[in-house]
Amino acid sequence: MASRPERGPAAHGYPVIGVRREIIVNATGNETRVAILEDGRLVELMHERPDDRRMVGDIYLGVVEAVVPGLQAAFVDIAAGKSAFLHASDLAELEDEENGDRRSKRYPPIQDVVKRGQSLLVQVTKEPIGTKGPRVTSQVSLPGRFLVYMPFSSHVGISRRIEDRDERARLREMAKGLLKKDSGGVIVRTVGEELTKDTFKRELRSLQKTWDKVGRRAKSMKAPVLVHEEARLTSGVIRDVFSERVDLLTIDSTESSRTWARSTPSCSTGSSCIRVHSRSSTSSSWKSRSVRRSAER
Repeated sequence: MASRPERGPAAHGYPVIGVRREIIVNATGNETRVAILEDGRLVELMHERPDDRRMVGDIYLGVVEAVVPGLQAAFVDIAAGKSAFLHASDLAELEDEENGDRRSKRYPPIQDVVKRGQSLLVQVTKEPIGTKGPRVTSQVSLPGRFLVYMPFSSHVGISRRIEDRDERARLREMAKGLLKKDSGGVIVRTVGEELTKDTFKRELRSLQKTWDKVGRRAKSMKAPVLVHEEARLTSGVIRDVFSERVDLLTIDSTESSRTWARSTPSCSTGSSCIRVHSRSSTSSSWKSRSVRRSAER
């Protein structure tokens, strides 16, 4: 299972200027671990095991099992063992145009919107805990490297971490100019600062193709069923964390190295290129650095 951040929030694509950043990938048959270091200090540790994966981000075609007006919620069978919890506020949300935040607005009674036995496309937003099933929303979103695509929205949001007003205005104007009517909305992620029009169009087209595939699967499959699986740990880190502001990337798995090689962008002119070290043995820098000691604390 890919863990939530266990250290500081400075990783996850929000680099601190002047800080040396490293990513170390350690993969075995039983587990994949990714460590993010800043100036040699562990700031985040993520791990994933084949038999214990995360559900957040997965999209299901579910079946409404029960509607509970007193809770303003419904329970949805998504074929995951425990019924998923869908609150009325997760049926009607509004993205804040300035920051890309989702904020609840007035919504109709849930019993007027969904009915028992109804098929419903939902996305997991919270992992199951104990006896509680996962929490889901019908407001589906697909994250890319630079954009988050929202097929049921018409809003354009810009990450609040992009602080330059002129750049925010440029990105918003570009997004509104490239999005066709009723084609969905987007949030420009932090790493989308200085995003070019060609790159925007290329990623938007890719995300829309993914959404089209989700739609085709949902129409052709019988509920309840998984119709889209969120990226696994290595692919997700490539998408969410890796950038040219990373100084060193160390990988000790040949398979993981191939995944990074297929997915990472080439260095741009004037930037310091990423040095990728692929090592076939797991007795790599993971064991020789302070990572292992820090992770075991």
